[in-house]
Amino acid sequence: MTIFGLTHNRSLEAYNNNKSQIISEEALWTMLPEYRAVDPTFTMLRVDQIVGAGTQPLGAFTNFAIQGTAVPSSNDLYSGDVHAAAERALEWAIRRHYGVQTEVIHALTNGAEGDVAPAFTTQNFAEAEQLGLTLATKAFDLFQELDRRLTDAVQLGYNYEELPLQIPTRRTTWSCASMPWLVCRCWVDRRKGGRCCMGSFWECTKACVKSLPQGCHTWKLKALDFLQDLVPATDFPTTMTFADDSHQ
Repeated sequence: MTIFGLTHNRSLEAYNNNKSQIISEEALWTMLPEYRAVDPTFTMLRVDQIVGAGTQPLGAFTNFAIQGTAVPSSNDLYSGDVHAAAERALEWAIRRHYGVQTEVIHALTNGAEGDVAPAFTTQNFAEAEQLGLTLATKAFDLFQELDRRLTDAVQLGYNYEELPLQIPTRRTTWSCASMPWLVCRCWVDRRKGGRCCMGSFWECTKACVKSLPQGCHTWKLKALDFLQDLVPATDFPTTMTFADDSHQ
């Protein structure tokens, strides 16, 4: 299933610099560019248990690319944001529709989210709830479609791959995983153009204040400049792990 309208690309300028761009065939060209430049794929694995001559839903595992950032960063309460609203709404819908008395579990995981942000007007709890409910409604439609496609012929497996990283150079840094204090980061929300920066403290400050791009999605400057060269290269991450779906 493809779902458009709930997400947008908050870094369209960087996306447009890609040599190749993937736009789903289902995308309407009447949409704004930032609403087309997303991964709209929604996938679901439905799990039922056999009861007598029929089945009873146990839950669903779903995957969709969306940042869980509809609730503003100024919030100081614990919140599951958009994902929590979508998870609970689908669980309740399944229990009501199928008459399930036991617990139903919906596990919603994040896909290729990157700069794919929720399409909110204003960041607040109400927007998070509405986006989650809309996503859950579409998820329930797919859940019902799977009524006719249930099977016990399931083959389980996994795909995993490690890729070596290049040796860090003077103007690049791979320190995020091992030494996060070496890198200054700043993200500007979409109301300021969706720009971001990862560079020196001064550049990050300018980006936040002026909303100007400061090398986002390109070579990263080191916060401590030449001092970072004193750190042995072996202290930096040397591999990156990926889930490989090419053999599924």
